[in-house]
Amino acid sequence: MNALDCILTRASVRKYQDRTVEKELIEKLLECGFHAPTAGNSRSWQFIVVQNKDTLAEMAKAAPGHACVAGAPLAIVCCVDWAKDARPVHDNSEHGVGAACENILLAAHALGLGGVWLASYPRKAIVDHLKATLNIPEGIDPYAVLSIGYPDESPRVKGFYEDACVHYDSY
Repeated sequence: MNALDCILTRASVRKYQDRTVEKELIEKLLECGFHAPTAGNSRSWQFIVVQNKDTLAEMAKAAPGHACVAGAPLAIVCCVDWAKDARPVHDNSEHGVGAACENILLAAHALGLGGVWLASYPRKAIVDHLKATLNIPEGIDPYAVLSIGYPDESPRVKGFYEDACVHYDSY
């Protein structure tokens, strides 16, 4: 699958087969995450790979939209490590983590997996629940939970392009 096809055919998947995601695929997903661009090359991320069913079930309680995590064989929690950005004002650290999330989801699609981005940061209740469940230390915030597995559904790919949102040379 070429890059453009991967981007244009990816859709959010929330239902998964009862099948373990192989270690080699998990490592490839993470490698793709580490190749994301970051502001000032800060690489201000930490990744938590969760496969334990009890932990996934507890994570699913963070918010109603996170329920699909309970049925997933894998979640990757993408965190912002605020201390890794040495610049005096590190207010862009989370953007690199967002780019890593997108890389991981596109890689999952290219590898025959499905996934969905479940937002966490800056929603305090979700962040606090995930930090407590996963023993995340101070100075690190869960930015997003990526629920991943072999798809047990085929969501319709939507065309999202909107002419009304595109402006040339000025607004």
